[in-house]
Amino acid sequence: MAGPCVVIPNYNGEKVLGRCLASLHSGGRPHCPIVVVDNASRDGSAALVRKKFPKVKLLRMPRNLGFGTALNRGAAAAPRGCDSFLFLNNDAWLERGALKALLAALKARPQAAVIGALVLRGDGDVVDSAGGAALFLPFGIFGGLHGNRPWSQAPQAWKKGPFEAFYSDACAMLVRRKAFQAVGGFEERYFMYFEEIDFCWRLRQAGGSVFCAPQARVRHVKGSTPKPRELSLKILGAMEHNLLAMAWKLYPGASGLLLFGVTLLSRFAMSLGYALISPAVTWAKWKGMAAFFAEWRGVWRPERWRLAPLREPLGWKVFESNPFPPSSPLRLLALAGAHFLDIGSWYRRGGAASRPKADPS
Repeated sequence: MAGPCVVIPNYNGEKVLGRCLASLHSGGRPHCPIVVVDNASRDGSAALVRKKFPKVKLLRMPRNLGFGTALNRGAAAAPRGCDSFLFLNNDAWLERGALKALLAALKARPQAAVIGALVLRGDGDVVDSAGGAALFLPFGIFGGLHGNRPWSQAPQAWKKGPFEAFYSDACAMLVRRKAFQAVGGFEERYFMYFEEIDFCWRLRQAGGSVFCAPQARVRHVKGSTPKPRELSLKILGAMEHNLLAMAWKLYPGASGLLLFGVTLLSRFAMSLGYALISPAVTWAKWKGMAAFFAEWRGVWRPERWRLAPLREPLGWKVFESNPFPPSSPLRLLALAGAHFLDIGSWYRRGGAASRPKADPS
């Protein structure tokens, strides 16, 4: 059975999962096989799937295994005949014709490993994701294209048809099954964040390419799962851990090792700046860095050598299709203020700005 299988990770998404699944059905029947991977939800998510969407395959995990692991488990459970996977957030839903547009874009581009959707926030015109790029590699900064701005203001060339990006947001991405299997799927040692960048980077090292198809529109309610302040701090630490692990694994050659050193020092220096927002933010980031080094000898050092045959043939050439130079000082200046303001606002939305009385872990 050639065609896609939709894989939806879920954790306590009872309030949003129904709308996501309904967008994949017509007349009570699913457009294609669907797998929901439930990461040990405590709400009524599983009951909702069983009652209202009985043709959907439900996989219940014994505990919360993380985002990337859930995607891998769902892909493994897909019917053998499916030749692609549509990875879709539980708080996202497809507009009419989105799946057809993704499949058409993939069929028309044999070199493409991934086709991402144009993800818009809620019911408006503001872009949540239109693919992403390496914004400033020495500081380990990656970000979405045209994010947080109206799609009506996007470059006209992007509106004409699929355009290339360095990575696609896993909120809504269509992936060839063979390409997925060739690189081993998502990195399961990242609990959350940076999975799609790591994944698309490895796909590029394997010779694949990544596109965004603006005709495939997906709506997303960003941050629909509330994050208490303690979890926000743990996420900040996980982001530092995952970024360092990804850079160590995937920066190519001897120059990559030198750049990793620069990235490490810059991330440490940036973490000091967050002390102006809250010392707890700095502390959380340092804990994430320390976690990476605690694992380095047994996990990440051998992983770099294991990935050498994948990483080294193309080396830095994988960034030739990055939408702009990934190490431009001018871009760094433009990003710096917005980056600090954004992380400060996000952290404060997760709870009080003062430092906790106890270690958040």
